[in-house]
Amino acid sequence: MIANVATERAVLLAQVDFPAAVRAWETLHAVEVGLGGGNEIAGGVWILCVSVAGWLHHAFGKIVFGLGLLTGLGGLLTILPPLGDVAGAVFGLGAIAWFIVIGLALILKNDATAVQAPA
Repeated sequence: MIANVATERAVLLAQVDFPAAVRAWETLHAVEVGLGGGNEIAGGVWILCVSVAGWLHHAFGKIVFGLGLLTGLGGLLTILPPLGDVAGAVFGLGAIAWFIVIGLALILKNDATAVQAPA
């Protein structure tokens, strides 16, 4: 959303004050990149840690672990400029799939626990 606003603002401002448009674009672009563009190291580490912890404690199965491993490594590889775009795509799409899979795993695990709980 910040990128959308920055683009619109820079285009409108460029019509009346081009140097101000450039400054606005540079500022808003820096905010956009700082909030999530550029690399996904923190998200990659988080997904990787949750997946490994879930695997080690038998809380999640192979699918959650494997997808979390792939997604987490994708996030970490965004630090390397030659791999940034591909790794970013792996991380972004993998994170969507991982959140769905881990959500389903938690729901199904919760349902299984509720069935086994004494009345």
